[in-house]
Amino acid sequence: MKHWWLFLIFWTGLIQAQVNFRATTDKTELTTEDRLKVEFTLNEKPEDFTPARFDDFYVLMGPFTSSSFQMINGKTSYSFSYGYILQPKRAGKLTIGPAEAVVNGKVYRTQPIEINVVKPAPGFSVKEENTDKSSEIKEKKDLIFRLELTKTKPYVGEAVGGVYKLYVHQNTRLADLQQLAIPEYEGFWKEVVSNRVEGPEEKIINGEPYSVYTLGKVVLFPQRAGVLKIKPYKISLVKLKREKRYFGPFVEYVDVPVNISLSSGTKLLRVKPLPENKPEDFGGAVGIFEMDVQTDREKVRTGEPMNIEIHVAGTGNFNQFELPALHLSEGLEVYEPETKTSLKPTLHGLTGYVRKTYTIIPQEPGKYKIPALRFSFFNPKTGKYETLTSKEFILEVDGKSLAGSAQAIQSGSTGSNYFYPIFLKSSWQKTGEKPFYGSGKFYFVLVFLLLLFPLIYYGNKWGEKYKSNTELIRQKTLEKNIQNLLKSARENLGNKDLFYGHLEKALMQYFKKTLKLDMSDITKNQVQNLLKDKNVPEDLIIKLTDIWNKIESIRYTPVDITGMEEDYNHVKELLKEMDKYLRR
Repeated sequence: MKHWWLFLIFWTGLIQAQVNFRATTDKTELTTEDRLKVEFTLNEKPEDFTPARFDDFYVLMGPFTSSSFQMINGKTSYSFSYGYILQPKRAGKLTIGPAEAVVNGKVYRTQPIEINVVKPAPGFSVKEENTDKSSEIKEKKDLIFRLELTKTKPYVGEAVGGVYKLYVHQNTRLADLQQLAIPEYEGFWKEVVSNRVEGPEEKIINGEPYSVYTLGKVVLFPQRAGVLKIKPYKISLVKLKREKRYFGPFVEYVDVPVNISLSSGTKLLRVKPLPENKPEDFGGAVGIFEMDVQTDREKVRTGEPMNIEIHVAGTGNFNQFELPALHLSEGLEVYEPETKTSLKPTLHGLTGYVRKTYTIIPQEPGKYKIPALRFSFFNPKTGKYETLTSKEFILEVDGKSLAGSAQAIQSGSTGSNYFYPIFLKSSWQKTGEKPFYGSGKFYFVLVFLLLLFPLIYYGNKWGEKYKSNTELIRQKTLEKNIQNLLKSARENLGNKDLFYGHLEKALMQYFKKTLKLDMSDITKNQVQNLLKDKNVPEDLIIKLTDIWNKIESIRYTPVDITGMEEDYNHVKELLKEMDKYLRR
């Protein structure tokens, strides 16, 4: 089959672009007194969504909307869901019809779901009303909304898991849950573990049956010692209160909607400072970690690249510290490392790994000691500092020096008399053959050499201008890092911390390249002064300062994906304008 590869590419693209739209429920058999959770999930953001018809069900809560983003091995995946809590109106075979969603102008529908509903077993009863004074007390216990923390006395930098839970008494029916106020976490670095509604989970509290819903999970990292306050999370919902109505001799029960606001309350955490006996190389890591340092070879030639990889894995505050830096002897050219991150927020911290790979090109032959790396962290379980140390190893480099200095060829005689050696082998020449001197080949070679000398001369001038190939490699590596960081920021739209982290690193790499600064020297004031020296317009420097300030303070500010996309475009345009003045 000719051009089979075109078919393969087309088919692969078709599979990758396929929209997956499905409906799921937490059960397919229940009684008329049970609750049912149904969820409609897409792997692409819909332009429009129409829920299924719930003619045979009461909609107690919903819709709950949530979205998630994942990047695994460079591949991105999205999930958008709409959830509802239902209660059957009657027994029998009930059907949840198809929901509809529009993606890229095309309509997609879910498959219908059949639900088998039966009447409660004999002896099962639900109180329809309360008429005595105890109803006031019971009313206050019908709904409980609170933030449950994994710990209240953490160390600075230690992960604190938080779960927002709504307890609903099983005699209570709800509808239309909405957020009123998103909680603020001043003094904390926050990571969202989940913003999906989970449950219900059935629990007995003080002898009373409750349905428990999880409305969100976060992990917090306190940034300073002392008493820190978590402000309330406020929600509103509609409670369906059953009232008795009389129509002559007949009695009917009617559900009357009542608006209710709930607050998770204010939480106080007493944050302990880290012990004073910090190791010299301690960089702020708090958690439990492992470190591994590896090299892909221990024998190389000059000019031949090799890699050294630093790998730190575990659970803790990965977003609060840097991996150990690699410092090597002169004669080993070290380039900006490539960083790979695979982290997942959990209630116990960020779990996963960070890996830095350094590319090294030896310039001089010899034996070089790659020193042991130390990584210190504070273990909150033991309350002590721990230090991990890698093994040191020797790198053997063979070959000639690449320093650029030409080696002079020295003669073995200094006098005016030259003695030629006696040749032990004869050199024969055909008779009648024209000599090379004065031939056409001779003049061709002569002209070629005369043209070659100017090329060598101007080639040397070009080499002096650019100093060395290693400098070119360094510049290209920095340019590649900037583009990769901007690409990573684009891929992490929706993940505030990763997005702005990549954006800030892209700015740092850009000024490292254009202003020829070390990473440790890059500060806002230093950059502003150098930009003024380069005659960069004042309004452009103000724009840079504004976006830089925003990136630094963004961890405590709620930002939507639209604002993030605007910031991304803002930074790209800013760097493009800077190029006019810094890359002349």
